[in-house]
Amino acid sequence: MNALQLRELENLPVEQEREQFEIQDINAANWAVRKIAAAQAAIREREILAQAEIDRIKQWLVSETKELQQTIDFFTRLLEKYHRKQIKADPKNKTIKLPYGTLKMRAQQPQYQRDDAAIKEWARVNRPE
Repeated sequence: MNALQLRELENLPVEQEREQFEIQDINAANWAVRKIAAAQAAIREREILAQAEIDRIKQWLVSETKELQQTIDFFTRLLEKYHRKQIKADPKNKTIKLPYGTLKMRAQQPQYQRDDAAIKEWARVNRPE
């Protein structure tokens, strides 16, 4: 925001004046447009500042949680290994209840690998309509 825009934001009409204010000529219309442009510039400036702070806080959060997430991943792998051993020993024991949580083993659906180009080629040859 430049100095002229800052000056436009000075001496804005107060609430009582706003209710009675009316634009009656081209000079007043131009004055109002200048006030709008200055207010929009001020909004953009604040949005840029806010986004910079949001980005800084997100970076802080990533740095603070990185080690904690590694700890979670480590213990999750250990629990999975333990649970697999328990299932191997007793295949019926798919759920292990603990005071702070439950270990559950679910069959995961297979992930299909598809080649869009091959599918399109097959459709072009076999189903041209």
